[in-house]
Amino acid sequence: MIYILDAHNIMFKMYDVINYVDHQHLREDFVRQISNIPISKNNKIIIVFDGQNYSQTSKNNSHIQIIYSSSNGQKADGVIKNLSEKYEQKKVTVISSDRSVVKYVKQGGLNVISSNQFIKKYLIKNKKRNSATSQKGNPLNSEEIEYWKKIFNKNNN
Repeated sequence: MIYILDAHNIMFKMYDVINYVDHQHLREDFVRQISNIPISKNNKIIIVFDGQNYSQTSKNNSHIQIIYSSSNGQKADGVIKNLSEKYEQKKVTVISSDRSVVKYVKQGGLNVISSNQFIKKYLIKNKKRNSATSQKGNPLNSEEIEYWKKIFNKNNN
């Protein structure tokens, strides 16, 4: 199965506020969470972000691909629509709550999961599972340490 994620659409529903100053950290957190969910292990996930790649946000996993829409000269919605046409109908699920994207991919016979459904089904359960594991004393990795340092430094200034 191939999952095409409308990244910013999902992120706007996940995070209370998307502050463009911290946008890169949110992207990195989002990609990390996606790479840890059970569907990412046996399927291909294509994460589509609006804009350009201003950072090192990438995955070297063969099952996760990250696309920045402006590298293709269009918005994420257009990239998602184009990708949805490339694959067999029954093997693609698009995750978005954007009305135009949902309408387009449904007309093409593809599966659609709303951003809220995806968050509830995959990200919240996975976050609970990960927090239970981290309470057992697993140390933070270097990315997590840097993330929290930046958060605490901003709040102290």
